[in-house]
Amino acid sequence: MDTMLAKNDISTDAIISVETKRTVFLKGLAIDAEIGAYADEIGRKQPIKIDVSMNVTTPDNPLSENLSDVVCYDRMSQSIEALISQGHIKFVETLATQIAELALVNPMVLSVTVRIEKLEAISIADAVGVEITRRRKS
Repeated sequence: MDTMLAKNDISTDAIISVETKRTVFLKGLAIDAEIGAYADEIGRKQPIKIDVSMNVTTPDNPLSENLSDVVCYDRMSQSIEALISQGHIKFVETLATQIAELALVNPMVLSVTVRIEKLEAISIADAVGVEITRRRKS
């Protein structure tokens, strides 16, 4: 007996697994940003790399093809770009916290980890930066 199912044969009732975790991520977002606390960092942009990993709720129908049932990484990317375009940010910690708050505005996001790397801050290092994790208040 062939137990393989075609895509059209799979329905919510046919799912035999339980999804225990769903993570939506945005990795390696490369942006030039006005960021830094030192005098030579004021008034100029420098390259940064941003990673965002969001633990999210699973929709009632895990097979849903509706955009409203998922956390949209494109919308998150656009929100980050809009945030950075607002002007100079002194610390990567501040930017990471602001990005985490942007993610947690979406009620589907339970927790978020944000990693920001400044790629040219120290010439003898590949990168410097910060990684923070925030979760929704209970």
